[in-house]
Amino acid sequence: MTVLNPVLREIDDVNQALQRLGFGEEKIGVSGLDKLKRLGQLLQVTQYIPNFVTLIPFMEVSQNQEYLLQRVKGTSICDPVPPNLFLILYVFRTFKWWLHQ
Repeated sequence: MTVLNPVLREIDDVNQALQRLGFGEEKIGVSGLDKLKRLGQLLQVTQYIPNFVTLIPFMEVSQNQEYLLQRVKGTSICDPVPPNLFLILYVFRTFKWWLHQ
């Protein structure tokens, strides 16, 4: 288990919540960053998925959301692909509050 596992769990939880709210096609790791930012401004999203907006800065690491999520998943399960140090440091900086939960 790595520090990235809580991020992945949160992404999965948010994607499931988006599906329950009727945004089945919109997902973190699939939808574009601009679309996610607009989605994060909707009242029902901010009201029912408060952690959604905390994930947006993390996803700004790359415009290619699918690639970013694959790299995070690969790094978190000790994939043979060497971990991206920049990505790990960015997670520490952006989501350091997760370490205190």
